[in-house]
Amino acid sequence: MPRPARLSALLFSGLLAGLATACVPQDGAPFTRGADRSDDAPAFARYRNTRFGFAVRYPADFRVTKRPANDDGVVLTGPEGARLRVYGAHAVRDRPMTARIRRARDRFAEVTQVTGRQDQAVLHGVAPDGTRRVVRIIRVRARVLTLVLDHPADTLAPAAVERIVASFGPVSGDPPTGRVVEVALLDYPAVGERYARTSDGARHGCDRVVRVRRNVRGGAGSPLAAALRELFAIEDFSVAGWQNFIARTNDTLRLEGVEMQGRTAVVHLTGRLSGLAGVCDRPRTGIQIRQTALAVPAVEAVVIRVDGERRGLRPGGAGPGR
Repeated sequence: MPRPARLSALLFSGLLAGLATACVPQDGAPFTRGADRSDDAPAFARYRNTRFGFAVRYPADFRVTKRPANDDGVVLTGPEGARLRVYGAHAVRDRPMTARIRRARDRFAEVTQVTGRQDQAVLHGVAPDGTRRVVRIIRVRARVLTLVLDHPADTLAPAAVERIVASFGPVSGDPPTGRVVEVALLDYPAVGERYARTSDGARHGCDRVVRVRRNVRGGAGSPLAAALRELFAIEDFSVAGWQNFIARTNDTLRLEGVEMQGRTAVVHLTGRLSGLAGVCDRPRTGIQIRQTALAVPAVEAVVIRVDGERRGLRPGGAGPGR
């Protein structure tokens, strides 16, 4: 006859195995851009970690507050005190998920719900400081991926919490492609610092511009069109260690096309800016677009048109402004 402790472990393992998988979001569940948005729905950005191969979507008004030197993940903080930490680790020991859940419970003052299966689990409850907490753990091959989301009551809508948690998971590598373009990313200041400091790129606004070479699919279209399409297609906020602020607004701002008028590139956009705010944010999207276009040898000047009109891009909550 099994000992009581052994019996409890067996019952708990059976409970996890029997839970409906529909209760737990699938690993890295994709979201169709704009499919679940209304005019009042918040914009989302995407963080991707290349060291451990995972990604997560998060509200675009969250800001990076910590980026560990070992590049295992990131910490983001929302404007009303919400805090999101995502990170990966090597699975040194092949612990069963039940053991990982027991360790995760130590992060809570109270656990109100546990759902899981053999390779992942989600825990809901109350953090020691009284805020609401969600922890998601995913074991994939020799890695363990962890999400910890803390948010004071009523600061995040349930749908937003669900989207963040469901989007977290492993991602595959970029597919092989055949054309190289340069896109402009930004080296922006760490929290508490006035100027960007890790690159020697030209300074624009609060940041320095860093041009990153990217492989793109296919060879159709001009080099200018290919570079700008690639810039707008990047969903990650962090790319090769630099920042892509267009990821914060790509739910609401679209690239419609480009044309050359002599040596001037005319970039046609539709929609509006979202997910950006503050003095430093105001020029960032425009800087990335212009500097990406100027990386093409044939381009000497850039004009941006939004919904057919020549405009400057000014976030500040009001979208593009003249």
